Amino acid sequence: MTRLIIIENEYSPRQMLRERLEQHFPDMEIVAESESDKLLKFKSNNGLFLFHPDDIVYVEADRDYACMFFANGAKEDIFERLGKIEKKLPPELFRRTGKSIIINRKYIRKITDKTLQLVTPSANYVVEISRNAIRQLKSDLLKNS
Repeated sequence: MTRLIIIENEYSPRQMLRERLEQHFPDMEIVAESESDKLLKFKSNNGLFLFHPDDIVYVEADRDYACMFFANGAKEDIFERLGKIEKKLPPELFRRTGKSIIINRKYIRKITDKTLQLVTPSANYVVEISRNAIRQLKSDLLKNS
């Protein structure tokens, strides 16, 4: 059975929308999810931050905290260890590449011998990772293509 997921927000007339979809697609399972269910919570020096996973391009560890880099070019220091952050991120979207970097696969545009180029409409990041991590990432990407 095909599944359709509706992301609800404060503006969507969810019951009416759901009924119309069920009328037009009787063989489809309609699932409603709240937009706030998709937000991830992280501690920062300025308090608690809520981010959507798609907004995160990559995360880089720095001792007991991490720097999170976003699709809009912003950067935020997060006061959580990389392992704890990794557990919060959806594994189908994020990949840990070595001890100190987690990347969002969605933004990979170029892989060289030592670097990854991660590109968004607003920002361009070049991230250095180990040769072993590069080999593993290339292998994983080729398997899934």
